[in-house]
Amino acid sequence: MTVVDYLVLAPLIPFLPIIATWWLPWEQWFPMAKYSHIFGPAMLYGAFVAWYFEAEWWAVLVFVFFGLAVLAVAVWAFLYKPSIQQPENEP
Repeated sequence: MTVVDYLVLAPLIPFLPIIATWWLPWEQWFPMAKYSHIFGPAMLYGAFVAWYFEAEWWAVLVFVFFGLAVLAVAVWAFLYKPSIQQPENEP
């Protein structure tokens, strides 16, 4: 691997524990909806890394699909925040 390869791969290192353990039933420590604005672009960057290292086409599409889905959750959460309504009979 060249220096450029390491530079392309380095930004994904902080996300490796999340990517490696998201499917485990006892690993609910990462609130996906709360940090989707960070994790979505990271998955799209993972698609770029997969393409850069010449992964299979379906692996790149999986990263793109999940990255766009997580970004859609982030945009939806930003645009459609439920308003907190105060009870009417409060003294």
